[in-house]
Amino acid sequence: PELLGVRPDATGLENILLTGVLLGLTRKEISSRIPEIIEFTELGDYIYMPIRTYSTGMRTRLVLSVATCIRPDILLVDEVIGAGDKSFRLKAKDRFNEMMTSANTLVVVSQSPEIIREFCTEAIWLERGRVRNVGQVDEVLRAYVAHAAGTNQGMESDSATLLAIRDRLAGGTALNWSPDIPITSWDGVTVGGNPSRVTKLILRDRQLRGSIPRELGDLSELYQLDLRNNRLSGEIPLELGRLSKLLILDLHSNDLEGTIPRELAEISGLKILNLHSNRLSGVIAGELGRITSLEGLFLHNNRLSGKIPAELGNLIILDNLWLSGNRLSGEVPAEFGNLTDLTKLNLRANQLSGSLPSELGNLGERLQFCRLAGNKFVGCVPTGLANVSDTDLAQLGLPVCSDE
Repeated sequence: PELLGVRPDATGLENILLTGVLLGLTRKEISSRIPEIIEFTELGDYIYMPIRTYSTGMRTRLVLSVATCIRPDILLVDEVIGAGDKSFRLKAKDRFNEMMTSANTLVVVSQSPEIIREFCTEAIWLERGRVRNVGQVDEVLRAYVAHAAGTNQGMESDSATLLAIRDRLAGGTALNWSPDIPITSWDGVTVGGNPSRVTKLILRDRQLRGSIPRELGDLSELYQLDLRNNRLSGEIPLELGRLSKLLILDLHSNDLEGTIPRELAEISGLKILNLHSNRLSGVIAGELGRITSLEGLFLHNNRLSGKIPAELGNLIILDNLWLSGNRLSGEVPAEFGNLTDLTKLNLRANQLSGSLPSELGNLGERLQFCRLAGNKFVGCVPTGLANVSDTDLAQLGLPVCSDE
């Protein structure tokens, strides 16, 4: 957001004076309006700091406060309103309504249907400089959405899938997903590719409840699914294994139960699998060792039991392996010695036993973080682990293995 003559090294107050003069006001006129402008910005003492130190939202407050205080005959706002927070947008809307009541004209340029609905009474749909439609806001937006869906069957399918997901999720009605709004403006939805498809679904921290809808498996072009930190329960649907292009699957900090579906191993390009802090039980399927693209495997703080599958040793580019806070038993697989790219290994607070395999010494060169305490290990600590900088090995009470 900018106004004519704004100087980044000048303070907010100095820029108010300069802008007012450039827009035709006398110094006396702009000075008389300064208290009103400062109050409207809600910037407090930041008004005396250089605006190069301002965030985008703070610059927006300053720009709109000056522009609407001067009350031009026509005010053109280009993608500025959306940068402010909700309370400031409501203040701006009241100010704009006052302007329009006084026969002033507001022109808003935006790709956000919410902004257009909130501030406008009429809309113009432009495409490559050509007017496609003119009329009431809802009427024009419906025409635009229909056009966008009709030219992309894949997007139409994704839209229908997401609407079904919204109806299945408790709390999903709080999302702004609606056939009257372009899918590109839906909460947490990212669209990409050619032709356009839904590529990312990020709905973390939304207080969503209920089970994870199986329909998610129909979003065939999805490469990131993030539902972390909600209140989701039930089992992880095996249909997620159909998301063959998924790179990141993050479901941590929910109330998910049941086993980890073996079908997830079908996501051959997966890089991050994050399921920690749920109530998952059962064994860790050896099939997960087939996802050789994995860089982060986070299964800690669940109720997983049984032995650690040796197949996890196939994940040779793994950087993070977190299995702590479960009920895992048996010995640490010697195959873990193949994980020479590991920087963090956490097996703490399980029921593991036996001797630590000497092959773990192979990890010492890159390993920076190692947690093994809270188990029942015997024997000695492999020499390669002794030099890890951040470790709890001393709590094991075991000597370092002799090189002999």
